[in-house]
Amino acid sequence: DMGYVNPDSLPEPIKKTLLSHMPEKENQENIFIENLPQKIHLIKCEDAWHLIKIIAWRKITKRSFIEMHDYLHKNLLEETLESFYANLQKKYEVKTFSLKKLTDTSIIATIKDKPVTYNDLIHFISQKTDYIHLDDVPETIYQKYLHQYINENLLIQEAYKKIDINDKELNDLLEKEKEDLIRQLYVKQEITQEIEQAKQNNYKEAYETYCAHFSKSPHLHIRHILLDDEKKAQEVYTLLKKKKKIFDHLLSFSKDPKVKENKGFLGLIGPHSPYQALYDKLIDKEIHHIDIVHTDYGWHIIQLMDKQKFDPPSIDLIEPQLQAMIREKWLTHLYEKLKKDHQIIYYAYQEKE
Repeated sequence: DMGYVNPDSLPEPIKKTLLSHMPEKENQENIFIENLPQKIHLIKCEDAWHLIKIIAWRKITKRSFIEMHDYLHKNLLEETLESFYANLQKKYEVKTFSLKKLTDTSIIATIKDKPVTYNDLIHFISQKTDYIHLDDVPETIYQKYLHQYINENLLIQEAYKKIDINDKELNDLLEKEKEDLIRQLYVKQEITQEIEQAKQNNYKEAYETYCAHFSKSPHLHIRHILLDDEKKAQEVYTLLKKKKKIFDHLLSFSKDPKVKENKGFLGLIGPHSPYQALYDKLIDKEIHHIDIVHTDYGWHIIQLMDKQKFDPPSIDLIEPQLQAMIREKWLTHLYEKLKKDHQIIYYAYQEKE
């Protein structure tokens, strides 16, 4: 299933055949036709033969700015950044070299004749990711990080030239960064001890909690249409409540960037998932039930496709989730303790007269 395809983006032989079978609705806009003749077209294009069947046809001659805004903004931003960094690399006379057969001191790039070594790149990668042993990683991954390293360095050099900031402003910023860093280091230090203790006990308490919840709650197979406008979402929801079979045809309105690959399916969702709101909404519903729910991502029109129960996974497969549970529990207890120790008192909110 190729989804909805603009004929202009297809090779000429395929485009010509498809256009010759399009329904004639020249004077109308935003048309959707589902019940087309199920005819299979055999088309030769270059050295291959294509068997093509047109499932549905849509004609959209106008789109509002709101509908196109996200697409335009994303592409404009990417094009602007690419052009910006390309100009910076030209200005600073950046040169890159092969990343094959390297030692720590091998020069892999220069910025105005200042060398960038392989060791510089590895150090940069180790700050961005946990995977620092990249002997078997394709050269393209190194190239990606190399360009990122160069762009960030050029950005810093430009910033020093063009950002006018006095010592007080800089000190205020550094103090704020210092507070954030100290807080993160404290949590990391304490959590590390807590996790090490749990690990020595084979995550017994966290795993028992996980299994108890896991066994009661099945995993749900959910698909959704994501919209950012409440009124439009309610309209689609009302329509789907009456005609569930047209769910697939309304996926083209979804703001989910992966909708073309996943056809709206979110996969199997279990307890402790990022889609907890969707899970909670459908857990006690019948198969094919349609509902609507709001999250930070927008408005989801959701449909329950299946329910499945599994045996709890082994500890080694869910260790990150167990550690996240330990962290969340520890933070909750810490905040409660700090509020009690510092005698925090909440007062009822009253509007000013």
